[in-house]
Amino acid sequence: LTFTICGRMLDIEQRLWESVGAVVWDAALVLCRYLEECSQPRGVYPDAVRLKGKRVLELGTGTGLLGIVAHLLGAAEVILTDREEILPITWDNLRRNLPEVILGHPSVPEVTHGVLLKDTQEQSGPNSGAPIQIRPLLWGAGEEHTLGGDFDYVFASDLLYNSEHHEALVQTLLALCKPGTVVIMVQKWRDASKESMFLLQAENAGLKYEQLTLHTSPDGFGMWRWSGFPSDQIGIQIFRFTCH
Repeated sequence: LTFTICGRMLDIEQRLWESVGAVVWDAALVLCRYLEECSQPRGVYPDAVRLKGKRVLELGTGTGLLGIVAHLLGAAEVILTDREEILPITWDNLRRNLPEVILGHPSVPEVTHGVLLKDTQEQSGPNSGAPIQIRPLLWGAGEEHTLGGDFDYVFASDLLYNSEHHEALVQTLLALCKPGTVVIMVQKWRDASKESMFLLQAENAGLKYEQLTLHTSPDGFGMWRWSGFPSDQIGIQIFRFTCH
């Protein structure tokens, strides 16, 4: 999968045969383009997300595309998280698209057979100075404290497809969302009853949310998309979460 974003041609590997988490879905494309448009001085978004110099965490990073874009937009530190078995493709895409970062900062962890190497885990801990870090994270397991905290932004794209994971995701968001943290979630609306229930769960748990206006579509990227649905058939929506 190749396309240009942030003035740079990216080559993102996908592995649908391995996991749905190793695919670039429409919501991720929309969030990437949204962040790129937010970086424009005269963009269409009044409450723009400015990443320059910020500390960013992504949940469910998968291919690593969003984290790569956050880095290109000037984020000071980007932590990519997912289940351990997904992280090899994250590493491969970082190495393919940001070789100057990987070579220049040995504290960016290498992943072998789905497991972070022990020495690189230690090197890539909080405050390691690495511009991009790859960390395993199981939602709802109380592991968030290992990531260092005090994030300016937490990004999530297309994570609500399985309602069985909603409660764990809410718990993780609560653990990560401190005063000043903004969670940006982009979701392709597939089952309105389940996804609306997640919003209610999050609100009841103490997360305030608002729906933002979205002027970005996955169409126009000049690519075939795995999900196979035109954006006008199944809407993509964007939400901003903060602590009450």
